Amino acid sequence: MEKLAGLGYWELDLKARRFSCSEEVYRMIGANSEEQRNLSLKDILPICEYKKFFKKLRRLSHTKGQNSFELSLQTLDGQLRHCQIRAAFFSVRSQEILAGTLQDLTPLIEARDKMARADKEKSYFLAQASHDLRQPLQALLLFMDLFETGNLSDEQLKIWQKICQTTENLKNLLNNVLDLSKLQYGGTEVCKKPYNIGILLSDLGQEFQDIAACQDLAFEFSICNVVIFTDPFLLERILRNLLSNALKFAATKVSICCRVEKSFVEIEVCDDGEGISLEEQKSIFNEFYRGTNAKKAKADGAGLGLAIVQKISRLLQAEIRVQSEPQKGSRFYLKLLRTD
Repeated sequence: MEKLAGLGYWELDLKARRFSCSEEVYRMIGANSEEQRNLSLKDILPICEYKKFFKKLRRLSHTKGQNSFELSLQTLDGQLRHCQIRAAFFSVRSQEILAGTLQDLTPLIEARDKMARADKEKSYFLAQASHDLRQPLQALLLFMDLFETGNLSDEQLKIWQKICQTTENLKNLLNNVLDLSKLQYGGTEVCKKPYNIGILLSDLGQEFQDIAACQDLAFEFSICNVVIFTDPFLLERILRNLLSNALKFAATKVSICCRVEKSFVEIEVCDDGEGISLEEQKSIFNEFYRGTNAKKAKADGAGLGLAIVQKISRLLQAEIRVQSEPQKGSRFYLKLLRTD
């Protein structure tokens, strides 16, 4: 058998009750001398793992099949190594044998945990630095508002408009990255209270109606005056992202409406754009995923909007889903419980 790092072979003769293993298994447990290798399984398996191991093997000896499971080995210096066991039943010249491989997963688990810690530290840094990172951009936007454009030539005005659009894109991207970091780190506070969502729907409807008009799009909205227990700020963030996406990909119209049931309220955001294929619907809530439509339209953004929508929905214990077909537009449904 070819030797691979962290991969050993073991064998159990059921009739003779003899257990043997390869050199690599001895290395895993730190048994470097012949004297140290005169060990029983009870010496290298904690009692709970010992019972688990033999329970699995007993089942295999009856079913004469194969199985794969994980357990912890105890090295001679007292450390635990997390391993994967692969086992199968063999009948060789009237001998009944259980045999398989043992792979040390500890380095992989340690690397995974290290990456998870690094990712958490990155998210923590961005969450803590959120205010400091946003402040210079907010100052820039303020100075731009104060800038006098009346004396600019047509060419200069076009350049200025491009500067404004680029700065707006930068603001949206930075806000999305920072908000996502706070959501990943767990730094987003949820402050639920009784709230009439009709107020939010009315405000958003009027605001986005004006934005849609500037893009030559029709915009329809309806209001349902119903009180639910939610965080108004986080709910607004979800709906803003959904409406912004709808305006980005719509062909002629966008709408937002709501349906009230006894135990829940469902808000629906629709557009009549190219739609999303069933295959792509599996990925649209992933971070940094930019679908076919976004690439075709060369739309701005890093593919974070819907990832943020899903994470906030989970915080609010709300359900987000999509219904779409190519060439038939998209409908996003946000289901909110009426009581907590």
